[in-house]
Amino acid sequence: MKPLLAETKSVREKIELTSFYFAFIVFLVGTLTLISYWIGLEHLYRPLIGGPATNPLTALCFLMSGAYILMDTSKHTDHPLKPLFILAVFCAALFKIIDYLTGSHITEVAIPFYIQVESDLESGKSNIMALNTGIMFFTFALAIIAKRINKSLLTLLFSFITFTIATVSVLGYLYELEDFYGQMSVLTAVLGLLLALSVLAPTLATVWYDRS
Repeated sequence: MKPLLAETKSVREKIELTSFYFAFIVFLVGTLTLISYWIGLEHLYRPLIGGPATNPLTALCFLMSGAYILMDTSKHTDHPLKPLFILAVFCAALFKIIDYLTGSHITEVAIPFYIQVESDLESGKSNIMALNTGIMFFTFALAIIAKRINKSLLTLLFSFITFTIATVSVLGYLYELEDFYGQMSVLTAVLGLLLALSVLAPTLATVWYDRS
C-alpha cells in the first residue's frame, strides 16, 4: 500500500511541476508580448505576417493568469494578489462578451498600448481580443473560481471547455481552416492550450486518484 501511495504522490508532483512550467511559459510570453508593443516589435505579437495579432489586453490576461497558476502551484495560497488577478481576467472576458452582444466598447478602456492597436486597425490589420478568446478566458476564470471553492467536477468542466476552444483554434492553424480560429492569433491559441492544461491536468489527476 505504501509503495502505491508513494507512486501516486510522485505522479501528482510531476503533474504539478508540469503545470508550473506551462504557467511560467504563459506568464513569460504574455510579458514579452506586452514588451513587444512597448518597443514596437510586431513580429512577436503578430507571429504570422498578415495574420491576427495577440491583443495587448489578451497578453495582459495571459500574464495575470500565468501569475495566478504560478502562485497557486508554488503554494502561495495567501498571496493577496491571487484573487485580484483572476477577478481582473474574469471581468475582462465578461466585458468582451458584453461588447460583442451589445455592440459596446467597454474593453477599449482597459487595453494597454491602445494607440498601437488603433493604428493596426486603421491600416486594416487584425488586432482585437476575439470573441473566442474572451470565452476562453471566461471559462478559464470560472474553472479557477470553481477550484477555489473545491468544486473539482466544475473545474474539470470549465477547464475542458477552455482546452477545447484553444485546441480548435490550434487545429485551424494546422489545417488552414480560418473559421476554426477566426481572429484569435496562433500565439493566443497555443498559450490558451498551455493555460488550460495547467489547470485541467492536475485537477484530473486529483479527481482520478481520489476516486481510485
